[in-house]
Amino acid sequence: MAKYNEIQVGRYNRFLQKLLSMKGPASLSQMSPEMMPILPFFSGIENRYLEGWDRFGFSIFAAAVGAANTSVRIRNPQGSNVVAVIEGIQCFSGPQAGPLADAPFVGYKTLLVSNLANVQTSNYIGLDARGRAQPTVIISSGSGIAAGLVSIMQVAYGANGFVQFIQHEEQEITLLPGSALDTIGNVLNQGITVSYMWRERFLEDSERS
Repeated sequence: MAKYNEIQVGRYNRFLQKLLSMKGPASLSQMSPEMMPILPFFSGIENRYLEGWDRFGFSIFAAAVGAANTSVRIRNPQGSNVVAVIEGIQCFSGPQAGPLADAPFVGYKTLLVSNLANVQTSNYIGLDARGRAQPTVIISSGSGIAAGLVSIMQVAYGANGFVQFIQHEEQEITLLPGSALDTIGNVLNQGITVSYMWRERFLEDSERS
């Protein structure tokens, strides 16, 4: 039997069930005249730690590699049980003398289980002392373009130029376990400096299925 004000769009029920890890049948089968779910929750960067998020930053210079594209990779290890959200990616050619114009790009790939040649094990910075000091994601640098990597953003700039790939929240990129982003210079034999800002939290039980 149909219910009064029955909700016919199942994805909203599914959203609430997954978000709040609710068991049983549809959690919001009909609209109530007395109450309704209010979804906005985030209140500011300073309160991310109360929501289970840890924020981090890291900047790295990847030296030029002869006759190759210089790359920096940020990778969420498979089985980490963590979701990372990339908030900022900044890239410029340098700081070597006389860098050329470039058109770096950001590539995305799932099921990428390897790091580049130079793995960063220190100098990560936690951006809130109330959270974890060390991240789960792994940043590495080297050369080459991973097989199956799909370019999702690319920007050209002149000599000594730079680019901020992520301009607003809707451009933030989710990295689930086993996925990675590569920031790659498009000029052979030229180094790049890449800076990342990101946040991490542990996946809830309902998010793993």
